Amino acid sequence: MLHELERGQFEKALPLFVGYLQDPMMHAVIEGRLRGRVFVDNTTSPVAAFVWTGTECAYLAGGKESSRFRQALYELVVEEIIPSAQASDREYLSLFSFPESYAAELERLFGPHLPLKTPLSTFAFDEDTFYRRRREPGGSLGSALELKRIGSAELADPQNAYLSGEIETYWDTTERFEDEGCGYCALDGDSLVGWCYVQAYGHGSQTIDIWTAPSHRRRGLGTLVGAAVIERSLAEGYKPFWICDKANMPSRKLAERLGFHHTGDIDLVDIPFEPYGFYLSLAKRFFLPQGDHRQAAEAFERAFRVQQGEAKDYYDAAVAWALAGEKDRALVCLQKAIDNGWNDME
Repeated sequence: MLHELERGQFEKALPLFVGYLQDPMMHAVIEGRLRGRVFVDNTTSPVAAFVWTGTECAYLAGGKESSRFRQALYELVVEEIIPSAQASDREYLSLFSFPESYAAELERLFGPHLPLKTPLSTFAFDEDTFYRRRREPGGSLGSALELKRIGSAELADPQNAYLSGEIETYWDTTERFEDEGCGYCALDGDSLVGWCYVQAYGHGSQTIDIWTAPSHRRRGLGTLVGAAVIERSLAEGYKPFWICDKANMPSRKLAERLGFHHTGDIDLVDIPFEPYGFYLSLAKRFFLPQGDHRQAAEAFERAFRVQQGEAKDYYDAAVAWALAGEKDRALVCLQKAIDNGWNDME
């Protein structure tokens, strides 16, 4: 059984995370800045802790060798955390675990949910490198675009509902974000085409989220909005925090342009709530647009393990396998597409 700590007691879990990834999101919960919950195996002298942010991220330390603890963790996640997250329209739980070797055990533990283990790259920020690169010749917004701090006008615009919704997820209200947080956006006329904002802060660091519209990528907007937020963070006494998928080369390169350097890799375990839709969406909306054909094909295969796909899905999987150099597997998926009614020969 796991015991939930009351606010004011969250710091009991902190010693268990010493020496591991110090994610500001986790510390924001422990410091009371972000809604979340903390569970431990023993309220007096805990040797295992589970920190849930209330959104898609959770952090686990200790208890790896205890089958009793693992079973209690499984029951907590499946019976309580997942239903609560689904009620907030979340689709998966991203579980950071320490030590890093814990990830393989979690894959087995949550096997019925078809978890996805993904290697992440971690980075450290160097202020001198950041300012040196800021002085180097680089891109600019150009006369058609405007760099602006994210404020009430942008957050109230219905066109920006996704951004305001995400900010409310982490900050409770957009008003609190305007008071305590920070964000900058790039505007093309009235349209938001890029942004960077602080998701959470804790332990002297701030975790940031950066997005650029597909139509405006490879023009340096990510660097510009990111640098604007980082400068303000540094002025307020915070260092920026960065992690990304190991395979996400654009994110890694952006991190380097902003003064970060690679420090190592860890494994993240994503637990999908509805595996079929999760893997289908991952293949179509993430891996295929980025040209990650093998990962897309493998995501399709995981989806098809749960239930039969549509003809077009099998065709897309066939294309992904073909582009990954797996002709035999491509032909198998192509035949399934035909068997399910696919006949588009264009």
